[in-house]
Amino acid sequence: MRLRCSLLVGVALTVSVGCAWVPLSDEGESVQLVANTEVTGCERVANTHAAVLDKLWFVPRQEAIVHRELAILARNEGAKLGGNTVTALPVQLEGERDFVVYRCDD
Repeated sequence: MRLRCSLLVGVALTVSVGCAWVPLSDEGESVQLVANTEVTGCERVANTHAAVLDKLWFVPRQEAIVHRELAILARNEGAKLGGNTVTALPVQLEGERDFVVYRCDD
């Protein structure tokens, strides 16, 4: 019984560490994430900060999922701030990253 319980906890932990939990809002769908070098002819609107869990029960989450969730949060916030484009600032630490929100001409 103890082994079965430990196995179930292990499986649940493995599955949850790999899951993405941040939904892209309808408004966020209209915001694109681009490289800093791709921003031309845009008005800088604001900076925003995104944070997600990078560990779950002391187990690191997959870096690609953390990166994707941070980008989704930035796109959602970019839409709220009136932007249509966001760029990531270079440093991502422990599930946190800063982004710049822009309003670009179509």
